[in-house]
Amino acid sequence: MHPHFLRGAFLCAAGAFFAGCGTGETLGLCADEARERLRAGDALFIAEFFAAPGWAEKPLSQKAAKLASLTRLGAEAPFFAALRMRTSGAAGNRQLEGILFAEALGRGASDPLREEAALALIPLVLDDKALAAFLAERRPWRPAPPGVSPGPEHALQGAVLYRQRRCREAIEALDALAPGATEGGAAGGAEDAAGWALPLRLCAAWRDQGLAQDAAAFVTLKDYLLGAPPGEAWAWAADETLAALPLSPGETPSVFRQCLAGRKLRYERRYAQALSAFSGAMRAAPDAPLASGELVHDLGLAFQYTPNAPKEGISVLETLAGAPGLDPLTRFRCLFVAGRVARQAGEQEQAERFFRDALPLAPAGARKEACLWYLLDLTVKNHPDEAHTLAAPLIEQTEDPAEFTDVIDALSRTLAAGGHWDGFCRLYPLIRRKAERRTAAQFAWIIGRALEEGLLDPESAAAALSDPITMTPKDAARAFFREAYRSAGFSQVSCYYRALCATRLEVPLFPQELSGGGAAGPAESRLPPGDDARFCLAFFDYGCGDLLRPFLEKRERRMTSADSRLIARAFAAAGLWQPSIRLALGWMERPGYVATPEDLALAYPRPFQALIEQAAREQDLGPELLFGLVLTESAFMPSIESRVGAVGLTQLMPATALDVAGQIARAGGPDYRADGALSLRDPEVNLRLGAAYLASLAEQFGSPMTALNAYNGGMGNVRRWRRAPVAARLPPDLFQETIEFPETRDYGRRTAGGAAVYGHLYYGRSLHAIMSAIYGL
Repeated sequence: MHPHFLRGAFLCAAGAFFAGCGTGETLGLCADEARERLRAGDALFIAEFFAAPGWAEKPLSQKAAKLASLTRLGAEAPFFAALRMRTSGAAGNRQLEGILFAEALGRGASDPLREEAALALIPLVLDDKALAAFLAERRPWRPAPPGVSPGPEHALQGAVLYRQRRCREAIEALDALAPGATEGGAAGGAEDAAGWALPLRLCAAWRDQGLAQDAAAFVTLKDYLLGAPPGEAWAWAADETLAALPLSPGETPSVFRQCLAGRKLRYERRYAQALSAFSGAMRAAPDAPLASGELVHDLGLAFQYTPNAPKEGISVLETLAGAPGLDPLTRFRCLFVAGRVARQAGEQEQAERFFRDALPLAPAGARKEACLWYLLDLTVKNHPDEAHTLAAPLIEQTEDPAEFTDVIDALSRTLAAGGHWDGFCRLYPLIRRKAERRTAAQFAWIIGRALEEGLLDPESAAAALSDPITMTPKDAARAFFREAYRSAGFSQVSCYYRALCATRLEVPLFPQELSGGGAAGPAESRLPPGDDARFCLAFFDYGCGDLLRPFLEKRERRMTSADSRLIARAFAAAGLWQPSIRLALGWMERPGYVATPEDLALAYPRPFQALIEQAAREQDLGPELLFGLVLTESAFMPSIESRVGAVGLTQLMPATALDVAGQIARAGGPDYRADGALSLRDPEVNLRLGAAYLASLAEQFGSPMTALNAYNGGMGNVRRWRRAPVAARLPPDLFQETIEFPETRDYGRRTAGGAAVYGHLYYGRSLHAIMSAIYGL
């Protein structure tokens, strides 16, 4: 079924885009050719047209009149052409981008698209006086009519007026938006507009006072620049202020100027230069960073990421934290940042002390959650034998389980590697109540298996379930397997534990028959897409699906599951499997969701099916295992490359791939090498080499699961982990929980979980057969 089948009304509104043979010339091309080039992600023809002799000198109004022909391709075409120009090698022509975004403010465009066009224009007009003048002439400033909520277009008006130094009018235009910048609660474009409105208004008020440094407007601006979290609008205001306060020859920079320069350099990740600026400020005023918590934060990052600076940073930040008369929030920030710097310096015990001192001062919300995360992390590292006891009161205080999955997994690994099986039982009631679904399933599975292996007392386990009834080890284990099965969600790791439990319980992989319906519900599925969904779907109509993600992230939480489904289908139809999978799993993890075949197919798709099945067959691997590996490694994105240089669908390192290719050629198989190199972005080449490498590892280690761990973590590491005192005595599934590297530990579970779903959904294999094959049993 076509992924846009519910958008009849939208497609009618954009009918010109899908017209047959277009008429009229569009920037030197017939409309059809321009349309196809744009849909193919090619906007170079726009820059090429205006690079012709004579066009560079023409006024913006003439260029705009020519660019208006793009609206023949659809009202949204100028917006998407501007987005594509940024990534197509023509991004240097910011004026053309600005004119295109201005064209997108026409009446035929949707409200979300107009909002995003206005937001994109704000930094462009602030950087280009001619573009600001063009917009001022084209869209004269008028106050918002009564009853109309100000939004991004009003923020744009303020930016245009400010660039023309019409500061009083800019202040009037921005007054309705500026308060929202500090109050929060706005969504999407309104929130972004408020983020621009406040610095624009502050700079306009200061400019209106004639740059008098002792004016109240400048004091307010300084407070903002030193105390606001940095972002694009903040960085513009910082540059504007620094440029307007030039230094005279031989003049010593003020403390404010040095602190602001340090913040800006830190924002640009120029940490050593930032530290130099902060140091200059502190030589003049040792307590200068205490002017705001954000300054303390930036100073800490400068110490943390400047080579050889962390130990000095510990001393400086500890001194700042001990300053008399500090308010609790500032003292918290000093201690928290000191803890991060000490952790970076390898001073783990000192870091733990800083975080423990900071926790009682932490305000509720993200700052307290971050402090708890670091404390949990250091507790696991510094006190492995007492981790389950010391971690419990910290876990009890957490509010956002998703933020703690990784550190609780590290705690689980510490307990398993140390043989502290009773620790799982003591923590389980808390984990079941506070942690994410996959973590609850993980703890329950481990307890059940420890019971089966005779590593746990059944009475202790029964107490963890708040069940006073004495159970046999077998009954107790099954009780925990049922808990894990009910807890597990639909992510790969959740499905790993779900499949293991389903095998033990002899039940299907998913608890219900897969039928229609699901979270969206029949009634919701029949509703037309909302404005946000229609805006997102238009990206695919104009060949810009790869540019959608930042726009989608602003809107995703307020979309219905039905709208998210439409967008996931569109990603899949465009071959953008990674965002499609991520989006599908997002709504599948919502409370009360019931699995449907279509949703599972979106979360666990089968692109490159014939190639994957052929490569698996050649190496005597189950196709589900190779699908699970490719899903985990690359999410079916054939051109992806990791930060360490692994390439393609199976993420092979070039040296490893060459070695495997040589082995295949020497054994009489095809030679994939061409002039000593490999086309690892070629799906067929990559899959065949990846399958051969995995099969060779499985032969060496005796099981696909151990091979997966070696594939990710290295053969030598796997052998070393298997020789550890506790791990050496454990069955393979419990050994998996003791693996030292978090990435490898998770990699094996994710790949095996994906394989279980693929085998169940597409190949009719029993869960017992799948999991037995993976573990080589």
